[in-house]
Amino acid sequence: MSAQADHGESARVWARQLGRAGHFAPEQLLLVWILTLTVNDRWESPDALEGLATDAGMSIEEVKHNLEILRESRVVSWYTQWQGEYIRTPFTLNPTFPEPRRT
Repeated sequence: MSAQADHGESARVWARQLGRAGHFAPEQLLLVWILTLTVNDRWESPDALEGLATDAGMSIEEVKHNLEILRESRVVSWYTQWQGEYIRTPFTLNPTFPEPRRT
């Protein structure tokens, strides 16, 4: 098994847990699942909006809408701030979501 497959399997286990939490719509979970198919060791996916739309059977606008919900919930990101500017990054899944509750 390749390292890519290992990272993807870990991401898919995480995605199943995310689905069981019951916080996200099926469309959002489908996008997460598609992203898990191509993640690297940093849980980054090279997928593009067009590919996600095709794979999910959604319009690009639907993909953007659902990704925005996931971004607001800190499940996925695709921008980072560097020297005061926001720059585009690969879609990155957040393996620490949901963060453990502090007691």
